[in-house]
Amino acid sequence: MYSIKKMILSTVVILSTIGCIFYFNHKQTGPKFAEGTKMLIFDFDGTIADSLPALFQALNNNASYYGYKKIDNLNSLIGKDSAELLQAFEISFIKLPLVVNAIRKEISTQMTSIKPFDNLLSIFSQLHSQGIKLGIVTTNSTENVKQFLAHHNLDYFDLIHGGNSLFGKGKILHQLLKDHNLKASDIIYIGDETRDIDAAKENSIRCAAVTWGLCTAEKLTIKKPDFMISEKSELLALAQLI
Repeated sequence: MYSIKKMILSTVVILSTIGCIFYFNHKQTGPKFAEGTKMLIFDFDGTIADSLPALFQALNNNASYYGYKKIDNLNSLIGKDSAELLQAFEISFIKLPLVVNAIRKEISTQMTSIKPFDNLLSIFSQLHSQGIKLGIVTTNSTENVKQFLAHHNLDYFDLIHGGNSLFGKGKILHQLLKDHNLKASDIIYIGDETRDIDAAKENSIRCAAVTWGLCTAEKLTIKKPDFMISEKSELLALAQLI
């Protein structure tokens, strides 16, 4: 019985991995922008959406089923980066595709209860009124993001680009540039994790790290982003530097 279960698990993981490879060899549908288009591109979870509590709870809810560790004190996860979260929950790489899909499905039922971080609605409205093009790149599903944006009347974004994180966010940003005719020098990528900074540098994209999300300011500073953002209002000044 155990061998059969293990074989089924391995098969599903292989199929999930093939799906990831399929993603990176096929263009996403979406707008092709004119040469020289400048844009602020935001990470979603932890940067726009205050979804980390829901994420932590969803990880706990699926722990027994997928056989990884459950965390009793969810507050102990605050400040950890993605790699440290995987270590804390003791999620193996072979189970990761299954866990990611399960978390996405559970989060999809909560998108209307997840809120944007304070003051961001006003900031996005001001940026949009100034003619600043805005985009989102996410390892969440595009359907979840669209549901969130529609619920909060955030119809300011010119681009939503989703991708799978198993191959790293750098690959997703590379595909974004390719699919939407954007140049690295014409955008600034804004995220809340050390991996966001790594991904931006991998693609020669300027990066702004925000301090209200997953990682602490200390961890973000070590990675030397181009900009550190601690107040939402600083995004308005950042837009002038694209």
